Amino acid sequence: REVAREAVRKSLVLLKHDSDAFNRWEAGQRLALNRLLGAIRGEREPVLDDAFIDAMRSVLRHPQLDPAFKCLVLSLPDENLLAEQLDSVNPQRIHAVREVMQGQLAQALRDDWAWAFEAHQVGGAYTPDPASAGRRSLANLALAMLCLDAVKSGDAVWPGRAYQRVKDAGNMTDRLGALAALVVLVLRPEARGRPGWPRLQHRPLDEPQARSAQALDGDVQGDHVRAVKPRTRG
Repeated sequence: REVAREAVRKSLVLLKHDSDAFNRWEAGQRLALNRLLGAIRGEREPVLDDAFIDAMRSVLRHPQLDPAFKCLVLSLPDENLLAEQLDSVNPQRIHAVREVMQGQLAQALRDDWAWAFEAHQVGGAYTPDPASAGRRSLANLALAMLCLDAVKSGDAVWPGRAYQRVKDAGNMTDRLGALAALVVLVLRPEARGRPGWPRLQHRPLDEPQARSAQALDGDVQGDHVRAVKPRTRG
């Protein structure tokens, strides 16, 4: 047990301070997998500890790290990877635990996500250069996490901003990012019908927006895509 604790301490140090980007990413994935798999197996509560959250905050706020790299580190391992690590696979359990921990990361870093969204806006005409692409990716991830947190907090500000961004974004990347954030709300019944929130269930997307939703492979699948089907003309 002491060996395991020491390994966790070393991974936290690597995640927060290592100069090698791969070492940071690997440490973050190892720590996240440890927590997720432990909770899925029932060996621990599905709760992210303060040390892990603080390390993730240090990555998000780091002034020198590349924004695209931050997105990789700040994204929890996906459900397919988690399933590969298990002898007995329960998809519902995997999904539920990951959703709980994702929500905790959204809530614990709420102010940091808000900073990241505002600080990584890309002004001017669209350019596909790596630096701009990385900034857009981090801003979109931050918006998605802020909308996820809003499901529990009830804050209407970020869902409203995401809805406005779908309509006003000057490029498809930002529009898709905002749409992905809104899909988080569409898929959660407890988020529907709140005063001041976008009434997504009563405002079907037009055909180009629906096609965009279908392009979000991995974020929107199966029946979830049909939740944002285009309005019909009649």
